[in-house]
Amino acid sequence: ADLLGQLASATEERTWDDRYLAALVARNRGEPVGATLAQRLTDELGTNDPRRKMVEQAFASAPA
Repeated sequence: ADLLGQLASATEERTWDDRYLAALVARNRGEPVGATLAQRLTDELGTNDPRRKMVEQAFASAPA
């Protein structure tokens, strides 16, 4: 198992940061689900949350 999987199994509930890292891994592997995961992350953030811009920048060139 990869490190991300080991970290996820070490805790019961995945944090926003855990899910953001999973989305980045999917993006870097070229998996189409990365953009979907990124959209879910931004959907739960307020419009002024600084994490929104971070996700948008990280996935700006990712296909929807």
